[in-house]
Amino acid sequence: MKCYGVVDWDEHFECAQTRTSHRHWWLKVPNRFDGSGLARLRLHKSRDSIFTAWIHIIQVASKMPNRGLLYKGRPLDAEDIALQTGWNPEIYQLAFEVLVNPKIGWLVYDEYETLLTCYQRVDTRREEKKEEKKKPKKKLPTKLPTKKPTKTTELPDFPAPLNNGIFAKAWEDWVTHRKQIKKKLTPLAVKKQMKALAEMGEQRAVRAIEYSIANGWTGIFEPKDKPQVSATPSVDCSDREWN
Repeated sequence: MKCYGVVDWDEHFECAQTRTSHRHWWLKVPNRFDGSGLARLRLHKSRDSIFTAWIHIIQVASKMPNRGLLYKGRPLDAEDIALQTGWNPEIYQLAFEVLVNPKIGWLVYDEYETLLTCYQRVDTRREEKKEEKKKPKKKLPTKLPTKKPTKTTELPDFPAPLNNGIFAKAWEDWVTHRKQIKKKLTPLAVKKQMKALAEMGEQRAVRAIEYSIANGWTGIFEPKDKPQVSATPSVDCSDREWN
């Protein structure tokens, strides 16, 4: 059986609220007046009656089991709509004849099953779009900047005269000092300084480190008033990085 259907019903007369309810008491109606169909309808001598009939038609269509199709167990005709609205069925019949004209194109008249398939296809596409929005978006892989491997100073084992906690703490302070003044120790500098400090002995070595840190030097120097605790000659254990 053939019936009338409102063209692009889902696009023009549905919204998020109406799509989620099976029955509602209001209707979304476009408020534009610049369409070509409306412009042609204005040229008709019965334009007022036809437009009134059009509003009634979409109101009735909004209450159908398949909204937008004038079909409720059977196709609805002008008399069926007139019974619901109380208006003259002649204006609805005239509206059907005028609005199915492709130049206006507000209504379509075709087989019910064909129209139903088209309307269901629109619903399916809408549901598919909803599901797509729910899916988490794939994040594009971002290439993280590769960090340059940091050069670590390989410290030799403390020589026997310095192998104790007191010197170890002083040496740790010295390494930290060099890092803070942005003069990191090189493996060669560590080797030479460790050799020179071992020749000083623990007491002189710790005192020299503390003295050099206090003065902000890059090399290790003993205080000028250093005690003569042994016959070992004074050793300059700087790594040749004088200020």
